[in-house]
Amino acid sequence: MKNIEIIGTDYQRDSFEVFSESIDRLRSCQYFCDQMQLYATQEIDQKAIWYFRAALSAYQSILDNISGDVKRYLGENSWSKSPQCESMVNNPLIKILSKVRNFAVHSSRLKGKAKTYYVTRLDENGENIETLRSIFFDELDRKKNFKDASKVSLEEIIWFNKQAKTWPVHLLMRHGLYEASKYVSHFNAVHRII
Repeated sequence: MKNIEIIGTDYQRDSFEVFSESIDRLRSCQYFCDQMQLYATQEIDQKAIWYFRAALSAYQSILDNISGDVKRYLGENSWSKSPQCESMVNNPLIKILSKVRNFAVHSSRLKGKAKTYYVTRLDENGENIETLRSIFFDELDRKKNFKDASKVSLEEIIWFNKQAKTWPVHLLMRHGLYEASKYVSHFNAVHRII
């Protein structure tokens, strides 16, 4: 598994747009991510954590809702048995974000932590290092906070922990949605959904 080097913060065109429920939930997730980042930047950590949980719930509701939207659109539930759905749920980032959502929302075993990090931005003056603050995932550990994570390998957990040290929650979630949208877009192309 390759490290995430560039965050795809949007989603693939012609993926979720045709599905009214999924696109609404996607916009909700993006809003919650923006609010989480806003409050983390302002050092209002309790509100940032509330939006952290809300964003994770909205993220999962997008993925859970695709089947219903496809059924309404095509008249049959061909998404859940499609190769695109299978590939999507096996994508390490998408899979682990779904598991993390369950632990963070239902058990509070994953709380998220506000941290300061540094970003190098390029502009007309060259490289500038900026100090930012955001919410980061707790390190996942099968013994402490990530028990019963079925279908998640130790290698995937190690990979995710490395990404979670580099990227704040809101960016990982946006990238997870970008990755999911590639599978949905492929499904739409195969089934001529436009």
